[in-house]
Amino acid sequence: MNSYKQMEAASLSDSQREALLYLQESNDSVFLTGHAGTGKSFLIKTFLQDKDQRKAYPVLGSTGVSAFALGGRTFHSFFGIGMMQGALEAIVARALQNRQVRYRLRNAQTIIVDEISMLPSMALECADLIAQAVRESNEPWGGLRVIAVGDFAQLPPVSHASQRPWAFLAPTWERTGFVPLILTDQQRTESPVFLSVLEKVRLGCVDDEVQDFIFARMIDEPLDHATHLYPRRTMADDHNAIKLSKLEQKLYTFETKYTGSEMYQEALKKNAPVAEVLQVCLGARVMVRINDPLLRYVNGSIGVVAGISEDKIVVDIKGRLFDFEKMSFSWLDGDGKPQATATNFPLQLAWATTVHKAQGLTLDQLVVDLHALWEPGHAYVALSRVRDPSMLSILRSSASSIKADTLVKKFYDGGCASDFQNKLMYSQEE
Repeated sequence: MNSYKQMEAASLSDSQREALLYLQESNDSVFLTGHAGTGKSFLIKTFLQDKDQRKAYPVLGSTGVSAFALGGRTFHSFFGIGMMQGALEAIVARALQNRQVRYRLRNAQTIIVDEISMLPSMALECADLIAQAVRESNEPWGGLRVIAVGDFAQLPPVSHASQRPWAFLAPTWERTGFVPLILTDQQRTESPVFLSVLEKVRLGCVDDEVQDFIFARMIDEPLDHATHLYPRRTMADDHNAIKLSKLEQKLYTFETKYTGSEMYQEALKKNAPVAEVLQVCLGARVMVRINDPLLRYVNGSIGVVAGISEDKIVVDIKGRLFDFEKMSFSWLDGDGKPQATATNFPLQLAWATTVHKAQGLTLDQLVVDLHALWEPGHAYVALSRVRDPSMLSILRSSASSIKADTLVKKFYDGGCASDFQNKLMYSQEE
């Protein structure tokens, strides 16, 4: 084991070590979950060291954003289900006509699905049927092992009305018999009060403690040295544009270069960690969108632009200067082969971003706009991005923005049992 891997293994918490041991020694399908900040993605990266992620251990994101974060492919592209148009039978039939889908499923051993909360149940049903047909086995997933990773109390799936939303409500979930591995050690913060507030927000509870916590952090105006989270992209873009113009420095514009399939280029524009156009100047606040192999910075680290040229941007991150060159981000097909590429500096303006784009990030100083959040889990994701509650401010607030899905609460109250749907139906009949 090299020093980098030793450093990763040594930094695991007790609950992470227990979960890792189970993943390594068991062949059960697993639901790896835990509150925001318990290190789910880090644990999976540790588990996948030295494993063939191209064929035997494909990492699949429920969305394009999550696929980029783990360097994997989307669940939909791997199983050939595309936009899931039509009835379940038609979706499965189309996928089975794809030779590459059959090849992928015959060569896979374990499938890792990241951000499972954002995957609609119908996608799970389709994929299970496809895997069974290809592998000529009536076992769940045709005998494949599935590791589902995520927290259903965070962002829900984007789905059509005809699709039953939560993956844990899919009959496939019960048939698979996912063993719940629940991480409990908080990696992001050690504040007891903050942890208590986050737990209540996670459950949609707005009591005196939550209200007092929010009221104590209310501000009237945006802050200069913090990242602001907004519910909509237009709000974040407007905030960044205003801050950039106030610096009154020469603006440098870098357009992202796209190559490859036009269809996949559109997917890149929506999901890649680089914007179509990056405008920066000296003094601009930027966020790094890649991880440093030497752990000097991570995806989400904030810095200030200290130098700009055509082929390099120098960023000051906590007093250390780092050179960033243009790099390419590829949209992978189900085989892991690039179909389109976006090339630009791995940076984005960081005075503001959206709650959706912030999922999975850890930020040092944060301002959250808690007004007009419409989805369950939105407020929880936003508030849980920061380590230190003293570095958290609230720009606007509304009690109605803090909400949780009732079924999700029942699912976790029941210990994430794989037969949750069956128990739910039985309880409703009584």
